[in-house]
Amino acid sequence: MSPFPILTPLRREVVQVPHPFDLQHVNVTGLDRENLAKVVCGLQGDLENGNENNDEKTELRVAALFVILVASTAFTVLPLFLKKRSRDGVARWFYDAFKYIGAGVIIGTAFCHLLDSAFKEIGPQSCVGMTGHWAGYSWPPAIMLGSLMWLFLLEFGVGHYVESTRCPSAAELLAAQPKTSGTALLPQTNQQSSQDSLQKEESGGEEVRRDNTPTTSFTQKFTTILILESSIIFHSIIIGLNLGTTSSEELTSLWIVLSFHQTFEGLGLGARLAEIEFPKKKEWMKWALCALYGLATPVAIAAGLGLRRSYDAGSFEANVVSGVLDSISAGILIYTGLVEMLAKDFLFNSEMKTKGKREVGVLVFYVLLGAGLMALLAKWA
Repeated sequence: MSPFPILTPLRREVVQVPHPFDLQHVNVTGLDRENLAKVVCGLQGDLENGNENNDEKTELRVAALFVILVASTAFTVLPLFLKKRSRDGVARWFYDAFKYIGAGVIIGTAFCHLLDSAFKEIGPQSCVGMTGHWAGYSWPPAIMLGSLMWLFLLEFGVGHYVESTRCPSAAELLAAQPKTSGTALLPQTNQQSSQDSLQKEESGGEEVRRDNTPTTSFTQKFTTILILESSIIFHSIIIGLNLGTTSSEELTSLWIVLSFHQTFEGLGLGARLAEIEFPKKKEWMKWALCALYGLATPVAIAAGLGLRRSYDAGSFEANVVSGVLDSISAGILIYTGLVEMLAKDFLFNSEMKTKGKREVGVLVFYVLLGAGLMALLAKWA
């Protein structure tokens, strides 16, 4: 009798397999790291190929393209319109809600979407993370840390450069003059009006506090928002490509979740754009940035439709690119969310200290709501 009855061709007994083949019942005990990496990469490739479906549902993908285009663009420009009507109590209430919900959305996106995706793509337990020079080190947090520190150094450097090259303010010029000068003999109203006109002229759109100390310059704010939008657009392009090439079984739920995802991110980005006082000659920039964000995901979806037969979102190269970009974007969003939004709005904002406890509690609730919504959406996308 053969010691391997299941391999004997003449036996026709039905062998009962205790468990079907799936990832939860794969025995990899005793495999070295190289062979384990081959198993993980092979299983990942099989899963990607198994998700292919001949029914491409092109109409649904095109519909998702236009829905995301309209929703993301509309909710990005909405805070800009509300900011213009900030004197209206209702408009101001909606603007504050969108602003602080958006701050929570940015932070939730960084941790629950970008960083989580980066670990799945190039983390230690992924195919990439077990292969070659990627093995032996956890790259996602290191790349994230690098991008975070790079953003800090960039913002610090820009701020230092702007301050060192800034012309003296009107108040500084007047304070430097002797008290017996002609300007000191001017009536107080004329001195104040001359101060205001000089401040407005010399600051070039720069905000000035009552103590005549300039706030963060337009250059600093614009640099920060530009980096923030770039990181969000990187993420939008990746999810747009995935939506354009994903299997038909996952398409319906995925595009609905991504529509909400892009809408919430648009609110956060638009609220931060509305905080910047653009000079009149540069006002077109904020609308261009809104349009750029609104177009990023739809263009990526269209590219995914065109590359559906050739682009493999689960390939080694695609995972490397996506994982690195997600890690970089996570670092940028974490720094922006925690430092530029929460710290400056709650910890170092003198106006926040004068608000009532109830009002501050509502604003904190908005932040938690935005972060919670993105954490919930991470369950599906």
